[in-house]
Amino acid sequence: MSNSNTGLIYNQHLSAKIDALIEKYLRERGYDATLKAFTSDLSHEIDTSVVHDDERLEVIVNEYEKYLKAQPVFNSHAATHTPIDPAKRFYYDAARKPSEYPLTSFAATQLVTPFDTLGIVTAVKIISFKTEISSPFFSGHPGPKFPDVCVLASGSDKSLRCYDATRRLQSQQKEKAGSSNSSSSSSSSSSSGAGDEKSALVHVWHGVHGAGAAVRCIVPLGGALVLTSGMDGRHVVTHMGTGLCVGAERAHARFVNATTFDPKSGLLASAGYDGFIKVYRLSVKGDGEDVKVEFTLVGSHKFLQIPTVVEFARLPASAGPLAGRLVLLGCVQDSTRLYYLDVEDGDMNSGDRDALRILSKTNLLDAEYASTFVAFSPMALAIAPDGSGRYAVATSHTPHMRVIIGQLGLEAIDDGEAAVAAAQGNVCENSDPYYVHESKEVEEMRRRNMNNLVLHNIQAHAPQDKFSMPRVRWSTDGNGVWVTGDDGIVRGIEIETGTVVVELGRADSGSDARHTDKVRDLDVWELPAENATDKPTPIVISGGVDRRVIEYFV
Repeated sequence: MSNSNTGLIYNQHLSAKIDALIEKYLRERGYDATLKAFTSDLSHEIDTSVVHDDERLEVIVNEYEKYLKAQPVFNSHAATHTPIDPAKRFYYDAARKPSEYPLTSFAATQLVTPFDTLGIVTAVKIISFKTEISSPFFSGHPGPKFPDVCVLASGSDKSLRCYDATRRLQSQQKEKAGSSNSSSSSSSSSSSGAGDEKSALVHVWHGVHGAGAAVRCIVPLGGALVLTSGMDGRHVVTHMGTGLCVGAERAHARFVNATTFDPKSGLLASAGYDGFIKVYRLSVKGDGEDVKVEFTLVGSHKFLQIPTVVEFARLPASAGPLAGRLVLLGCVQDSTRLYYLDVEDGDMNSGDRDALRILSKTNLLDAEYASTFVAFSPMALAIAPDGSGRYAVATSHTPHMRVIIGQLGLEAIDDGEAAVAAAQGNVCENSDPYYVHESKEVEEMRRRNMNNLVLHNIQAHAPQDKFSMPRVRWSTDGNGVWVTGDDGIVRGIEIETGTVVVELGRADSGSDARHTDKVRDLDVWELPAENATDKPTPIVISGGVDRRVIEYFV
């Protein structure tokens, strides 16, 4: 039996055991309504025989809590930190001269006050309600009267909260400019006072996904419309001005892992714990406060493993005849493959589960960078903002995350995987489910690019374990990436040299505005300069298990 089949059988057994443990827990405690809702969400019967009498869900949870408490929280004490050597390189020519590192100083402030009930942060997103998305999709729906730049955050209290980022950053910008003449504050971090923190919270929307579901993903649609995806498997569109739900769709039987939106096409894609990647086309009816958003299922694809990430991308000029084609990138657990799903097929109008065809796939486990072939799962993916066609993938490697930088491109799918798909009934008569039928030149382009798709494999120095949920975001100039860490630090990595050039929120940074536990999510923004001669100001927002939302002005 092959390793892939063995892993698949193990995953199926593990999933069945988890379902049985939850069923046993709810049944023994008399939670009949919750048990009924749980079993109705499943597409299969629960096999209770896989759980022994002495196996209980609460025991497993308690053991996991003990395991977490036994792990050191590195950011609690400055003495446990070893400074990063800026001269250290990974997989690069040691003689290459590194660029000047601009990320040597930063100012930090905490947005969540001790009186805030946000809870453990599950998602953060920077949004500008004043910025119109370059698409006629949501034109005519102006944003609410909120600050120019806001931070949307959601936590375990099931609420969605808006914080003001603009005023503080502008005041910090002035303070930094005024203190630049003083040698005592040129390279140190600063934080705002407690009294200033009270003005950060702008608005709170309670129960966006109902009373029992937390928000997993936040996606701005344009104007006043924001889409959230939750633990209930639903997509909900909220009008930020009125606070009303203007559209909802039950996309997945279980919670949503990732969501992405392409404003030019109006396509929304999501990856669910039910194994599906689904694509919807959004349409807007009405205007003003009477606007309604409708969801139309375009297509879906069922994977044997659980999808972890989805992201829309357009193929670069190097893709030849396919340049500019919109594709959906997806990854699944226990697989090092990056899948390219076709979303521009003219036949994708039935909402059929197999309508999303796999155009190609890339193996992220590149032999050039792998000293040993250690399996991992791609956990987060981001597309470079500079139009270069590069992507960054945060992996599940332990004890430290790795970041893989790749180039968008197509390569052939091997016959073995095509045979597996055929056995699953995914092959339609007289059609190839994996390829768009193109010329021989396109096939030659695929073969030529096969060995040039993985560019870098970088050690991120971000500690994590097998339960972590890493995140990665590109810097606004496309020269580096930001990654999360279980030690509460957000690290900035320069791509050219593969070097960690900044650590935001170190315990020895001199600022109280930092995380003391795992960073759960982060986002990056660029604040426009007030004067034409000044440079834009990068902003990094992070939310953590410690119930804090921190903004870094770098």
